[in-house]
Amino acid sequence: MSKTIKKMTAVLLSVLIVCSAFAVMPVSAVPVGHGRYTPSSGVETYKYYFAMPGCWVNESTHENNDVAGVYWWSAPDDPDTKFGRGRPGYEMDKEAECDNLWSINAPKLASILVFNNYLDGGMNPNQPIFKNAQQCQNKNVEYYNEGDTDTYSQKFWEYMWTKAAKQVGLNTDAPSFDYTSDEVYEAMIDPANASKIDFSDEFGDYGKNFYAELENSSGLAMNFQNMVYVVDLDPAHIKIINEDIIPGGKPAYDGEFYFYYGNGEYGMWPTKAMALKMEGVTQKSNGSYTGGARVDKYGTVFNAGGQIVIGNFTKQYNANTTTPDPSATTATKPTTQTTVTNPTTPTTATHISTEIVSSGTTGACTWTLDENGTLTISGNGKMKDLYNPWGKDIKSVIIKKGVTGIGKDAFANCKELKSITISDSVTSIGSEAFLDCTGLISLTIPDSVTDIDSRAFEGCTGLTSVIIGNSLKSIG
Repeated sequence: MSKTIKKMTAVLLSVLIVCSAFAVMPVSAVPVGHGRYTPSSGVETYKYYFAMPGCWVNESTHENNDVAGVYWWSAPDDPDTKFGRGRPGYEMDKEAECDNLWSINAPKLASILVFNNYLDGGMNPNQPIFKNAQQCQNKNVEYYNEGDTDTYSQKFWEYMWTKAAKQVGLNTDAPSFDYTSDEVYEAMIDPANASKIDFSDEFGDYGKNFYAELENSSGLAMNFQNMVYVVDLDPAHIKIINEDIIPGGKPAYDGEFYFYYGNGEYGMWPTKAMALKMEGVTQKSNGSYTGGARVDKYGTVFNAGGQIVIGNFTKQYNANTTTPDPSATTATKPTTQTTVTNPTTPTTATHISTEIVSSGTTGACTWTLDENGTLTISGNGKMKDLYNPWGKDIKSVIIKKGVTGIGKDAFANCKELKSITISDSVTSIGSEAFLDCTGLISLTIPDSVTDIDSRAFEGCTGLTSVIIGNSLKSIG
């Protein structure tokens, strides 16, 4: 079993949504939307906040009173089923606290939300409304587990899992305590313990965001109730979608849910005081910060490791009216492979260096991720179970000599993963290690591997060639 069994329905839906989001858009002027959302009888909801960036406000949104919009699929009251047209969805409610803060009480069963500036941009790139209509990428709002996003760090999840373990009666003060152990996981998926997990004593209203996810046996999970979705305005993170049906495609912004502290401030810990304390940052009386913190042009405070501590969506985020240009960066497009035509001929021109974009440790091993999406695991010993801080967008994996075990869930749902090289020092592959890695085409398991745990390669539907070594004793 695993605490990171993924939400396949939501993932499959997201693929369909990206392919069809603009198929129903008329080429008309500013549309009449579906109005504000009133839940049907019996529909339970979560409240979500959305901070709309200033660059999404333009002459077209002025005709709609500059409101924000949101839509969802395959859930109660979804606009596509109810009205025959999904986009731009429902008008969100204006929050008086900040000029650009909006909210909606959306169905709990909605697994994907798409935030937008309440414009139907149509399919004609030559129309002004097409360029003025802005939307985010499909956001899975079912729940987060550890490893689902780099925003919430190992430190964050270790704190939460340890707190939950203590509440269900485990001795978290014992020197041998390990929040990733099977003992903790099994306790977390025990239905008898579910009602014991309540962080309200420390986090107030956000205490209910943490719970034991039992349906998929995911263990400790976090929902996004009362959290704020903030758009990532980095052009390198804008995704070009629908290139197959729209000339040049359509930009879709990335973003993330954060805990909202009020007055436009947000962060990655449930309270502002906790965010500063846990990240070792101190705010001075003049508003500046110490502790190795860095502040960007939007007023976002980053810790020494580059993670967001506190952000503010009322400053430059709201004031800047210039729309980011994704064409100004090559990061949104696949990189062109450099071909060496004569690799046997020594030449200094054939050396290509790659930049390491992130790194860390996993159990007895270390890992590095380069700019091309290649993850390299090295060291002597076993990788950590239930731990994948490198995220889901890796393209290839190299397990180097010395590594003895691939951890549970290590690469689950890494759908962009195309190749993996496993050294002959590896003896075991953990359960669900490559669950739903649909991009894998071929696989060679060396003779050194003796044990493969349950569901290690389940859902790898793209595999056409598998070579298994001669020493394999058990497949779970």
